[in-house]
Amino acid sequence: MHNLKTIEMRDVETTKQKVIGLLAQAKDEILMSTGLNSDFYNDAKIKTTITDAFRRVKKIRIIIDGDVDLRKTETPWFFELAKELNQKLQMRQNKDILHWLVVDNKNCRLEKVHQLGRVGTENLVAYDVPLPVLENIKDSYNKWWDEGKPIDP
Repeated sequence: MHNLKTIEMRDVETTKQKVIGLLAQAKDEILMSTGLNSDFYNDAKIKTTITDAFRRVKKIRIIIDGDVDLRKTETPWFFELAKELNQKLQMRQNKDILHWLVVDNKNCRLEKVHQLGRVGTENLVAYDVPLPVLENIKDSYNKWWDEGKPIDP
């Protein structure tokens, strides 16, 4: 039996808190698809939490939505971290994808479609996601991954 719990968010600060909470619990694997918005990802708490989580887990796959060169300019710390962790962190570039975070095959953050370059304010966080639902989410993620272009951080 699953104890699925969902929380809808409609503002940036609540989203930050929930993303920090998801990443703080990560033990094994992080899957992320992101526009890597600098207003969101350059936040000190987000940077610290991502750094700690990425160093702690065993496997990380990230899909960057849109212009990678621009993201490297706007969030250089993220790509420096990727270089440091290149044994367990892989990145690809794709476009027009949804922005999701899946942690340890059980918890996720799903962001509603929004214009690239803006912080998404409408999000759903789900805890203890049933396996059939999670498999659908991961199937979509893996399709974007397979269609993506490898990134050298």
